[in-house]
Amino acid sequence: MQTEISKTLLTTSEAATLLGVHRNTVCRLNDRGVLKAYRLGDRGDRRFFQAEVESLLKHMTEAKAKKKYHQLTESHSFVDNAEATQENM
Repeated sequence: MQTEISKTLLTTSEAATLLGVHRNTVCRLNDRGVLKAYRLGDRGDRRFFQAEVESLLKHMTEAKAKKKYHQLTESHSFVDNAEATQENM
């Protein structure tokens, strides 16, 4: 019988699938302190709270969207500046 807390814990592979990254990336995120892991058993298997993984995913998605927005606006202003330069010639 699973307790309520164990239902919210994810394995490294499950966290990786949710984040869309390799399981080694999840371990590196934990090693760097970006994502907290809880060690279980004699082997010290990592487990992650689903809410914390989802929070990181939201942060990653927002950061990716901001980066894409800035890339689009920068390339658009570059085109505008190039067109203005050509008109002035």
